[in-house]
Amino acid sequence: MLNWCPEILSQEVGDVEVETWQQLRWELLDHAVRKQSVELEVRNERDEIRLEKLDLSGIGPDELDADLLRTIGIVRYNAPIAPVIGELSNNGPAERDGLQPGDQITSIDGKSVKQWGEVVAAVRSSPGKPVLFGIDRGGAQLSVTVQTDTVNDGETAIGRIGAAPQFDESQMQRLITQVRYAPVEALYRATAKMGEVSLFTLRMLGRMVVGDVR
Repeated sequence: MLNWCPEILSQEVGDVEVETWQQLRWELLDHAVRKQSVELEVRNERDEIRLEKLDLSGIGPDELDADLLRTIGIVRYNAPIAPVIGELSNNGPAERDGLQPGDQITSIDGKSVKQWGEVVAAVRSSPGKPVLFGIDRGGAQLSVTVQTDTVNDGETAIGRIGAAPQFDESQMQRLITQVRYAPVEALYRATAKMGEVSLFTLRMLGRMVVGDVR
């Protein structure tokens, strides 16, 4: 498994420069189907560049069907989001029961909260149940109980309160990559990608014939 630090950005996969997360996944999937090792060039926020070698020869068919990047130890970096309420759904549970934009959630059911992800996890695991929020509202420490709604996520019942976090726009922009091409280059890249997909499909069919892929 690759020791993939949160701040590391991928530069190249083999001899191909990658610009987006989707392109990274595609290039690694292509090498995995061909059961090849591949060298990644990575760069951190201090502009330090190093090489990481990945042996993808042992990736099995089930792992190709699943989340390949997670299987080999590469996980998309999720920026920590402070547990501060930014928006509330109109007449949703949070609004009905007294939460307000700007409230900083400090605890849930008596357990300390540091990130918005903890809020999401606590609410999702409590469908149709009352959840006690400890909040800081302008320096005042308050307790608010919110009765969660129950919604279905596939076959699983989850809780929801109708609240979204307050985002640090500068931090979000730092994590966004925008890739734009001129019309002619965009057409060339689209045509090249169609060829790559066709070749990839043929490789997959070949693996199916010899029994490497189900």
